[in-house]
Amino acid sequence: MHAPLGLAPGGPQGTEAAGGLVDRAVDVAGIRERYDETGDNTAAVAAGLQRTGGLITSLAFLLIIVVGLFSASGISFMKLLGVGMIVALLVDATVVRILLVPATMRLLGRANWWAPGPPRRLYTRYGIKEEDKTPVPVG
Repeated sequence: MHAPLGLAPGGPQGTEAAGGLVDRAVDVAGIRERYDETGDNTAAVAAGLQRTGGLITSLAFLLIIVVGLFSASGISFMKLLGVGMIVALLVDATVVRILLVPATMRLLGRANWWAPGPPRRLYTRYGIKEEDKTPVPVG
C-alpha cells in the first residue's frame, strides 16, 4: 500500500522527521532550562545557540558525508535520494536551526514558554525538569 505521494509508509522520510523532532526537543529543553535560571529569554536563546551550534554543525556535516555516499550509487533513485537529503540537511542545519528558530524564539519572548493549564500544573507540582541541580551525597 502506498501513501498519496507514492512513498512507502515508515520509510526513511519518517525516520528523518522523528530524529529531527527529538533533536529539536533536546535543543529547546536546554534553552528552557537557561530561561528558568535567568528569566531572560534573549540570553537563554543566545546561550542555547552557543551551546548547541557546534554540535549541530558537526552532526549535519557527518550526516552529509554519510548520506552523500548515496549519491555515488549506480542506481538513479539512490542518487536522487542522496542529493535530496544533502540539500535538506544543509537547509535544516543553516536556515532553520541557526536563523529561523532563534529569531522566532527571540520575537515570541515569554510566549515560547506558554503551556496549557494541566501540563503546567503537573510540571510545577512535581518539579519536572531536564536536570536536577542539587548535589547528591556520595556514600
